[in-house]
Amino acid sequence: MMDLKVVVVVVALMAQVQLSVQLRFNHPLHGVVDRINQKAKGSYIGLVMAYSTEEAALQATGHFVPSLDIPWVDLAGRRFNIGKIKGVDVIYVKSGEEMLNAGITVQILVDAFDIKGIVHYGIAGSANASLSIGDVGVLNDVAFTGSWNWKEFKAEEGTLPELKFGAFNVPENCQNLLANIEFTSQQLFSVGKPVEDVFWQPIEPKWLSIASQLQNLTLQQCLKTYCLPKAPQIVYGLRDKSNKWSAIYCVSWCV
Repeated sequence: MMDLKVVVVVVALMAQVQLSVQLRFNHPLHGVVDRINQKAKGSYIGLVMAYSTEEAALQATGHFVPSLDIPWVDLAGRRFNIGKIKGVDVIYVKSGEEMLNAGITVQILVDAFDIKGIVHYGIAGSANASLSIGDVGVLNDVAFTGSWNWKEFKAEEGTLPELKFGAFNVPENCQNLLANIEFTSQQLFSVGKPVEDVFWQPIEPKWLSIASQLQNLTLQQCLKTYCLPKAPQIVYGLRDKSNKWSAIYCVSWCV
């Protein structure tokens, strides 16, 4: 069984997001959202997280300073918090779990507000033996592995990445009758470009370069009376995947 470890994953999703289309004119919060956009010195950075514990961690730092004018606005059941971090205009929102919630939340964020880029941060599990609990991963590429095709036993290997069930057999690897699953590519829509089929999606290079400035940052090893076995580190150049697999319980055989 893979040894899953909890790490913090920071992903700079995009930069130069297209200008907001704003809320429709007769929306009851149209005027409020307009005021929020006018208050920013330029555009906002969107900060997206999934869990309440991640929001609590942000609040505990004291770095986020809510706006005195309009500290928050609720849209489609989600609370968009307006303020600053170190003098930078920020709107943060908690999306909740699952890919659908994340997609809807980000779409509302970029449609309603003047957003120049989005940063996602949060906890994640990892099977990478080089990572330990508390480490921070800064990613080069991300992929969605929740979409896949189950291949026939002894089928020819395709061009896309595959997961071989036999590689996870215990006590030793083998040819497994469950065969392989082949991950599928995703369609990427970009302004002014034709639709692309991609598997790995690169992180915005400019933002990745900015994130590299954190490499000498010393991370906290102890919290009150609890300490990690070793000091956590910031690790660059990783590839990560996101999925929501359901557990599959089955009997398998080696051949």
